[in-house]
Amino acid sequence: MRFNLNLKNIFIGLFILFILLSAMSGAGQPNLGPEKSLSTVITEVKGQKVSQIEVEDTKLTIFYKDGTKATSRKEPQESLIQILQQGGVDPNSVEIKVKDLSVGQIWMSLLTNVLPLVLTVIFFLFIFLIIISTIISLGVYFPHLPLPR
Repeated sequence: MRFNLNLKNIFIGLFILFILLSAMSGAGQPNLGPEKSLSTVITEVKGQKVSQIEVEDTKLTIFYKDGTKATSRKEPQESLIQILQQGGVDPNSVEIKVKDLSVGQIWMSLLTNVLPLVLTVIFFLFIFLIIISTIISLGVYFPHLPLPR
């Protein structure tokens, strides 16, 4: 079986890739429970309800002693240890893990966020080219445009 690499087949392949990447980005987001405010998390750490907090840039994943999970957000320039100390909580009372973003996660995030935009632009460019070629093949005359000599 031989594949022709013409504009139509490239467009169809990019469209299928777009659909697959969109499905992967939607399936890759695990349900981590409700999002809570940072002040609520500090209160729960004071109440000894939290067993562990994972820090991934500004995202906090809170693991409770009863097995449930929740998420929260912090400001990018603030340290979680400083936030806990300012809230009157001993940072040693809860286990804090800092997750580093791997190169693969950064690329996957970039692909799932930028690629749909690029494919949308390519789609509209493709449609524009089809319309222009149809107009030219029909011999439509535009009086306000100069005729080629």
